[in-house]
Amino acid sequence: MQFTPKVALLPGALLLEVSGSTRLWGGQAALMRRIYTLNKPLTLIGYAQGATSLIAFARLTQASTLSASASVQPDISASARTTKPLPTAPDDFPLNTLLAAQAHLPTLARLGCTCWGDLRALPRAGLARRFGQSLVDALDQAYGQRPDIYPWLTLPEVFEATLELPSQVENASALLFGARRLLAQLQVWL
Repeated sequence: MQFTPKVALLPGALLLEVSGSTRLWGGQAALMRRIYTLNKPLTLIGYAQGATSLIAFARLTQASTLSASASVQPDISASARTTKPLPTAPDDFPLNTLLAAQAHLPTLARLGCTCWGDLRALPRAGLARRFGQSLVDALDQAYGQRPDIYPWLTLPEVFEATLELPSQVENASALLFGARRLLAQLQVWL
């Protein structure tokens, strides 16, 4: 929450809504550099950007699927792999990248829907009746016709932590171990 107050946990991703704070950090590229230099990842991580959060999440999902399939076939050279470029238009994104469609993928595949555009071409009333209004709402959010609604993380107003001491303390140096733990927690909270 150092870079933006709007942070949400999604399945398999951390969403940072930075449109309101990019100018403060010197632009989007400078903000991304700062995030990566201050928080060195332990493993290779990816990021994506988009007009809406669902478009960014779809791009991230596609990129991670592509890199996972490349690591499954390490014996094939990069030039020998036949990979088509990732779609950039939302209508061309595969349906498995839309979280709200995950539960309905087999049925939608039988209907011939393989991408967001196919799903968007179906009648909205029938889509809502058969698959629920949440799928239609997710499509509207993906295309920017409805605002994204996320449970943004909030920090408590006041730091509060307790530490049970294992035995009675008779001198101040014995408190040092517990004090260090509490101060470390306070530092993370700040």
